[in-house]
Amino acid sequence: MVSLRDCDVLVVGGGPAGLTVAERLGKEGRQVVLVERSSQLGGRLRHLGKVYPDLVPGPELSERLADPLGQRANVTVMMGCDLTGLSSAEGRYTAIVEGVATVEMSAKAVVLATGLDPIDVGMIPEFGHGRYPDVVTSLELEEMFKDFDPVGVRRPSDGKVPKNVVFIQCVGSRVETRGVSYCSTICCLNAIKNATLIRKALPQVQCFVLYIDVRTHGRGYERAYKEARLNGVRFIRGQPSLVRATPDGKLLVGGENTLLQELYEIDAGLVVLSVGLQVPASTRRLLEMMGIGTDMESLVPVLDRALHPCETMKKGVFLAGSVESPKDLRDSLLHANACATAVSEYLDGQG
Repeated sequence: MVSLRDCDVLVVGGGPAGLTVAERLGKEGRQVVLVERSSQLGGRLRHLGKVYPDLVPGPELSERLADPLGQRANVTVMMGCDLTGLSSAEGRYTAIVEGVATVEMSAKAVVLATGLDPIDVGMIPEFGHGRYPDVVTSLELEEMFKDFDPVGVRRPSDGKVPKNVVFIQCVGSRVETRGVSYCSTICCLNAIKNATLIRKALPQVQCFVLYIDVRTHGRGYERAYKEARLNGVRFIRGQPSLVRATPDGKLLVGGENTLLQELYEIDAGLVVLSVGLQVPASTRRLLEMMGIGTDMESLVPVLDRALHPCETMKKGVFLAGSVESPKDLRDSLLHANACATAVSEYLDGQG
């Protein structure tokens, strides 16, 4: 066991929210340790093709968020490490971090900035993910966008540009079983953004969005939805019941258009599943170590959803970004800044 000096704040997670909190508190002169389980900073932002609204590549935004930490001598970044133990006593938290070596550290406050994980789409076998190579998740599509120019949409089965791309919304979201009961917030805009990018770069490709409701709640989102329709993206109300393959390997997506009250069947070259988001299992384990459960929606309860949305029921333990609830990048950064302020006020009160 290697002992590390005490710190003011332990930040768990090196995505956009964790980076923002660490930079803000480091700028104030706080001693900060940031623990990230992967070998790179940036979280899932690093895996995104282009990020709304300015369509900047995700890796570029990740670097812009991470670069300032290199100038902070009072911020220690530990990558390739897992937080495996967390306990509290006498107003401080003791953490066990495992990486190349096992490290024990002590902190006055802990910030969980671990984000959310996609649900396991294996729970929804009727959509064919894992069975048909041309059924992908929205995150897998983002990875494609990074690999091809002008826009990364290719059939994994043969590398060809598909004639039709079908986006299926609310996969594992807004359901009582086989997923989460809440709206995952980012899925509608992601489908709208990606379908528009495909249509603009490859106008010969038809794009369909199969939805329960189109939820465009953010600034500029409704305009993006209208732009997608003007660019020929077709929106069909009614989540499909089945994705099946024909004997010659074609994918057919079938369901009911609940507006027109008629059945549809679409020949799909590529099917994109807009998958719901949930609190990671590793985060739930950390919460259990501290005696914090999840609420009826399986989200982390906060002290006051209106006035203290960054503070958990455990004094000195804070949330930053989408681990509190699903958020787009802009809202995650706003929440992270609010978290940094809350942590700073807490530390000042500790003396």
